[in-house]
This record gives sequence, structure tokens and C-alpha cells, in this order.
Amino acid sequence: MKEELDDKTIERIAKRIMLSMAFGREQFKNKVLEHLLGALPEFYKETLARRNGKVEWVEHWKTEWLRLIGPELRKAIRHETKFRDKNKAVAEVLEYLHKVEPKMRDQAPRILARDYKVPEKFFKKKLTDEDFHQFMEMVKAEVEAELEP
Repeated sequence: MKEELDDKTIERIAKRIMLSMAFGREQFKNKVLEHLLGALPEFYKETLARRNGKVEWVEHWKTEWLRLIGPELRKAIRHETKFRDKNKAVAEVLEYLHKVEPKMRDQAPRILARDYKVPEKFFKKKLTDEDFHQFMEMVKAEVEAELEP
């Protein structure tokens, strides 16, 4: 004999299932960071290549970083969590990104030189602090659109 479940039981089961799939704090931060660490090198490659007249791949790179800081980042932020303060967790991720950014900026010319099979010195026009600031402003706009103040 099959028993029918009442609405409260169904709701309780659904909550348990959602909680079991929810991100813990570190898992959430890692997921957000994953998208940002993927997007920043693509942004830097696009910016540096465009600035130095190598435009063959810039639309591909732009599409990639826009996807990572747009729909992919928003999806990660919307994911159910086992903790409350997503704002603080995202702020910690952004602080970490500031720390690792100089290394990523330094790597961009080497990566492009390898991709385009040209000497690294070909890229005379360099990346700047303003480039990183521009990237971070776009990221912050996406984050603010998802998180409550």
C-alpha cells in the first residue's frame, strides 16, 4: 500500500535535499574564485593583444572572460549555501584576487608570446593598474547585481 506524503513532509524532504547540495563557505569561495581566476587571464590576453595590434583571438578571449564573470559567476553566487554572509565571502575572494593579480599580469605577455609565436618583447604596450581596476569594476557590478546589500 502506497502512502501519500503530505505537503509539509514533501517540503521538509526538499529542504534536506537542497541543504545536502548547498555549498559550504570554502566550497563557495573556491567556486567564485575559479571563475575569476579563469576570467582574469582571458581579460589580460584580450587587452594586451588588442593594445599591441594582435587581434586574431581577441573576440574569443573576450567572449570567454565575459561568460566567466557574467552568467557563470552569477550562477555560482546564486547557488544555495550552508552559511549566510555571501557578501563577506565574496569580499575575501576579491581580496585574494588582488594579491595574486601581479603574477597574472606578469604572465600575460609570456602566454601571448607563446600563443602568437613571437618574442615577448613584441608586446611593448603593457598592462596597467587601470586594466585591473576596469576588470574589478565589471566583476563588482556582477556581484552587486546578485547579492543583497
